[in-house]
Amino acid sequence: MTIPPVCVPGPKADLRGCNLRDADLSGADLSGADFSTAQLHRANLSGANLNGAIFTNADLTRADLSGANLSAANLSGANLTSANLFVAHLPNAQLVRVNLSSAVLATANITGADASDAILTDCSCEAANFAGTFFTKSDFTRANLSGANLNNATLRYANFAEANLEGANLSKTWLLGAIFTGANLTNANLRGSINNPNQFDDAIGYKS
Repeated sequence: MTIPPVCVPGPKADLRGCNLRDADLSGADLSGADFSTAQLHRANLSGANLNGAIFTNADLTRADLSGANLSAANLSGANLTSANLFVAHLPNAQLVRVNLSSAVLATANITGADASDAILTDCSCEAANFAGTFFTKSDFTRANLSGANLNNATLRYANFAEANLEGANLSKTWLLGAIFTGANLTNANLRGSINNPNQFDDAIGYKS
C-alpha cells in the first residue's frame, strides 16, 4: 500500500490517526513513534523495534507483531483482536484495557507490565512469561495458558473461567476474587499464592 507523506513511519514519528492498514513495516525502527488512534489492521510489524512506542486506542486487529520489541510501549485501549504476538517482547508495557481476544501470545515476554482490565478471552498464551504483571479484573475466559509463567502476578478479580492453566506457574500470585469456574489447574503451581480455599471448588485438577 502507498503511505501518505504525512504518515511516513520512522523513529519518534508522529503517526497519530494515520491509516496504515496492511502496511509492511516488518523489521522497521519505529522506536518512540506515536501511533495513537492509528489504523493498523493487518499491518506487518513483525520484528520491528517499537521500544517506547505509543499505540493508545489504535486498531491493530489481525496485525503481525511476532518477534517485535515493544518494551515499555503504551498499548492502553488498543484493539489487538486476533493479532500475532508470538515471541514478542513487551516488558514494562502499558496494556490497560487492551483487547487481546483470540490473539497469539505464545512464548511472549510480558513481564512487569500493567494489563489491568485487559481482555484475553480465547487467547493462545502457551508458555508466555507474565511474571510480575498486573492483571487486575482482566478476562482470561477460555484462554490457553498452559505452561505460562504468572509468578508474582497480580490477578485480583481476574476471570479464568474455562481457561487452560495446566502446568502454569501461579506461585506467589495474588488471586483474591479471581474466578476459576471450569478452569483446568492440572499440575499448576499455586505455592505461596494469596487466595481463598473455596475459589477452586469448580476448577478441574486442583490439588490443595
